[in-house]
Amino acid sequence: MSETLIVESPRRGKRKFADGIRVRGREEGAGSFRGRTGTVTSYVPGSGYWVNFDDGRTENVPSHWFEPA
Repeated sequence: MSETLIVESPRRGKRKFADGIRVRGREEGAGSFRGRTGTVTSYVPGSGYWVNFDDGRTENVPSHWFEPA
């Protein structure tokens, strides 16, 4: 079982996921992210996380739509 890593940075605010963490779209999330896996590449405060998905697409995803893989 994976644990969520909380990373605090004074210039970015609180983060739920660090860069490089593998994530999976939650079943309760948006349909376009459900079940897809990828890697967090960066965080945009107030917007979400940039995730490189295994299917080759890179998308900005709110943290409540995915979980650690």
